[in-house]
Amino acid sequence: MTISKLFTRIISAALAMLFALGLFIFPAQALASSFAYAKITTEAAESAGYNFILKQYEMRGIKYEKAVLRESVKLYDDQDAIIGLMVIVDRDGKSDYAVVDYLLSNIDEYGFGSDDFVDTCRRAERVLYAGTLNYAKREKGELKSLTGEKLNAKDFSSKMNEFRAGAALLKPKKTGYDGIIGWAQVADRINGLFGTTNSMVYNSQFAYLPGISRSGVASNLHFWCQNPLNDWYNGRYGTGISGTCGPTAMVNMMIYLDKQAGFNNGLVNDSVYDTFASMIYYTNFMNWTDRNWWNFTVSAFKNYASQQGYNYTLKSYYNCRWNNVLSCIKDMRIPMFATFGTYTDSGSYWNHAVVILGLEEFTHVYYTPGRWGRQDRHSDVYRYVRIVDGWWSSDEGRFIDFDNYYTEIGGIGFSFK
Repeated sequence: MTISKLFTRIISAALAMLFALGLFIFPAQALASSFAYAKITTEAAESAGYNFILKQYEMRGIKYEKAVLRESVKLYDDQDAIIGLMVIVDRDGKSDYAVVDYLLSNIDEYGFGSDDFVDTCRRAERVLYAGTLNYAKREKGELKSLTGEKLNAKDFSSKMNEFRAGAALLKPKKTGYDGIIGWAQVADRINGLFGTTNSMVYNSQFAYLPGISRSGVASNLHFWCQNPLNDWYNGRYGTGISGTCGPTAMVNMMIYLDKQAGFNNGLVNDSVYDTFASMIYYTNFMNWTDRNWWNFTVSAFKNYASQQGYNYTLKSYYNCRWNNVLSCIKDMRIPMFATFGTYTDSGSYWNHAVVILGLEEFTHVYYTPGRWGRQDRHSDVYRYVRIVDGWWSSDEGRFIDFDNYYTEIGGIGFSFK
């Protein structure tokens, strides 16, 4: 993905934190031959995703009358092998989902009220998956992004190789980790509900910005996706921009600052469209490259604040860690501008940018039958960040695994003051 694609997924709000994730590339042929995906049946994978989602409802206090396993969408790699499953749960007419990753034996991401995203995947002829935030679809022989943009098959295969490379680096950390199998094996289904006799979640820690609920619903806020912003800009200025994850993310950050944080001049002319145009200008978006995007982004935050008549606070975390995110969200009460990318021989290559609105950590403890009638205890720690990704307009919440295959994270934190 070009750097312009990255900027399609960035959001600006109070203090934004930018995460850049990097990893090393291994030879493609060696990677393809050295990795075998987890041997798990579709039924077990569906059970894992379904039980994971039901436990999320319990943790968050999400009330519902009926939550049923609706269906699942198979996820493929670039060689047409099944690499995972998107498990879809219908909760009183809303589409929630969990992505079960066979490569990492992990729940990579999940979301609530994600009807548009889920329906797009359901309707696609075939969905390809190259790790968190990297999706594509194949339609009539053409490879496209989920939002319909044409993709280069060679570039997507490179992402697939990066995914395998990152998984290779991450595998040693997963020693003793049962991943998706744990969620599939310990679930007791009693009248359609998740039984907690042999499974529990504890030490759950939630940290969200004001106005963002742990139930997954943002109050008095509506975030935007890039397509309507791109269409408006191209129609007004006669351009053909796309992949504007960066400006879109910054716009969404400003929406948060204006509507929730009390900075009532956070949007230009109180207009999302005019704010988007300013972000395109201040980021020098037309001239973004893998080498200059960091400096352009920092400069854009500063210049935009000055234009709107505010001072600002800005922190840079080129190697961002969990505690940096926690500090910004919990202590400083500011949003984070995050990017995810990889390192190649030619330098940094950035895939996507998002806004982080909160984070959470929890431990899943469960028991399985052991020897001599004993119960073996298992304990897995999960860390997820809640994002607005600029692709879809769902306000209820999308969560991605912070400890996924990306090995480097960088961030820029920004807020008005």
